Amino acid sequence: MNDQLQEALASIIDKTISGIEAGAAFLQAELPDVIHQKGDIKNV
Repeated sequence: MNDQLQEALASIIDKTISGIEAGAAFLQAELPDVIHQKGDIKNV
């Protein structure tokens, strides 16, 4: 039972880390565009 629990916990942690990494990659790709768009709106 303990081995199953450890495997399940490892799987959950792996999926969580993958999700965080995907979110971070998305933000790194999209955030500069959003900031640039806000700057354009302020200057209008």
